[in-house]
Amino acid sequence: MTDPPLARLTACGDVEEANAAIGAAISTNSMEAEHDTLLGTVQRDLLDLAADLADPRSTRLNPAAHRRLESARQQYAPSAPAPPGSHVLAGGNEAAGLLRLARAVTRRAERSVRILAATEPERVPSSAAAYLSALAALLSAVALRVDREDPGNLAMGACGDRPPRARPA
Repeated sequence: MTDPPLARLTACGDVEEANAAIGAAISTNSMEAEHDTLLGTVQRDLLDLAADLADPRSTRLNPAAHRRLESARQQYAPSAPAPPGSHVLAGGNEAAGLLRLARAVTRRAERSVRILAATEPERVPSSAAAYLSALAALLSAVALRVDREDPGNLAMGACGDRPPRARPA
């Protein structure tokens, strides 16, 4: 059996960490303004979600937030699979790498919220885990877009024959 206060503290902390990881990606100042705007809205949603998790009487996260994420994910998702030779290795762009880290932290937050919901189902917003799941998918799509928008990223090639990228000293 999971200790409810510990589960609540863990879930709140993991949501706050996901928010911080998104903030780190924004702080690189290397993304298009539309990405920064979207991610800033997500950060405000995560503050609301953390408040809702900390105080079960709170209902700050707007129910439309999940629909907004799904809409954005569809907008960011590639319309077709990438052709051979056009893949970009993760980490070629700092912001995209941090967004991938934020995705992993968001998945952990989702797991923590699911554990809390199993412990205290009546005290956890029913949309919390679904919101975090949608956010993780969106972060992956935004990271891919940011990587593809970076002119310094080179395609791997059909056989992974990407030449090494020179790193600044």
